Amino acid sequence: MKTLNNYYIKKKNVLLRADLNVPVVNGFITEKSRIISIKSSIHKLIKGKNKIFLLSHFGRPKGKYNKKFSLEFMCSILAKEFEIAKIHFIKAFNDQYIEEKIKNMSFGDVCLLENIRFYEGEEKNDMNFAKELAKNFDVYVNDAFSASHRQHASIVGITHYLPSVAGDSLLDEINNLEIFFNNPQKPNTAILGGSKISTKTELIHNLIEYFDNIVIGGAMANTFLLAKGFNIGKSLVEQELIETANKILKKAKNYNCNIILPTDVVCSNDLNDSINIRYSDIDDILSNQMILDIGNKT
Repeated sequence: MKTLNNYYIKKKNVLLRADLNVPVVNGFITEKSRIISIKSSIHKLIKGKNKIFLLSHFGRPKGKYNKKFSLEFMCSILAKEFEIAKIHFIKAFNDQYIEEKIKNMSFGDVCLLENIRFYEGEEKNDMNFAKELAKNFDVYVNDAFSASHRQHASIVGITHYLPSVAGDSLLDEINNLEIFFNNPQKPNTAILGGSKISTKTELIHNLIEYFDNIVIGGAMANTFLLAKGFNIGKSLVEQELIETANKILKKAKNYNCNIILPTDVVCSNDLNDSINIRYSDIDDILSNQMILDIGNKT
């Protein structure tokens, strides 16, 4: 595997894929571990006198520009975390903007590109879009472990057009997984969240063979609750994956893996309803309400 430690990168235009999809409340980032994790790669590339372009997604703008999901506000925050004077910003994936910025940047400078998910080609893994992303750069560095399971242009497609290297954070995560799977300590528990089983089916099947317990939360838990016969009202659910959920539950039983689901939940009439909030056990969910969170007992 090519890494920053074994692949020579000096005075190049480097496109680094990060995951800056961090939690933000009232304009403040509440948890910075994803930013901190890429500092090592950034500093190595700065030391190599490269021009570094950060690429990331933020939220779910669905392929269209939405000011709410702009990454521009992060420039000052990144500069502080990376301990550098300035982070440049490019507001759109436009050849002219990128070429001008490359010309005006000094070696060792860092530039943040606008949210990659403002473009439909990203989530479609459109190869023409991936080729356009790559055209102004010399090397691609993937330091977005948490997004690397996605078949997107900035993760998969772009590797067809640029020499591709693993960043330090990505490498650390891979090494941690290898240590864990090669020498698992028992008893152990995995915690999974998210909204969809469909994106995690293979992962869950694999984890069942290694873990004593798997705790499932998020909207993903709703599909399992429905599969087990509970009424979940208007909750988000993948109806077409009930059979898949049952197969997972059956496999877990065969491997003596305990699938732990919520026993109580917080409900309301919809995602934006803060008035009709109701705490209930999973066998007492109203038909006109939806699950929004796990309850205190869980």
